[in-house]
Amino acid sequence: MSLRSCIAAHAGDTPPARPCRKAARAHGMARIAQATGRSRESLYRALSNRGNPQLATFMGVLRALGLELSIRPAGSRAG
Repeated sequence: MSLRSCIAAHAGDTPPARPCRKAARAHGMARIAQATGRSRESLYRALSNRGNPQLATFMGVLRALGLELSIRPAGSRAG
């Protein structure tokens, strides 16, 4: 499953940390942790079901995965 399809499959009401965690694990949590400047253990904790990652952590993981977050008005579709 690609990163895009993994994240799309978990979009909606799912907390964003869940697909982010799955993608990070698929690409090697140690590599993602190193790229974000955080320990592997703290990344697992932040991206856990009970975790509450700071925006900087979430954005760092997305960058390390080669992704970016975009914001659009509610109800609009990406073109």
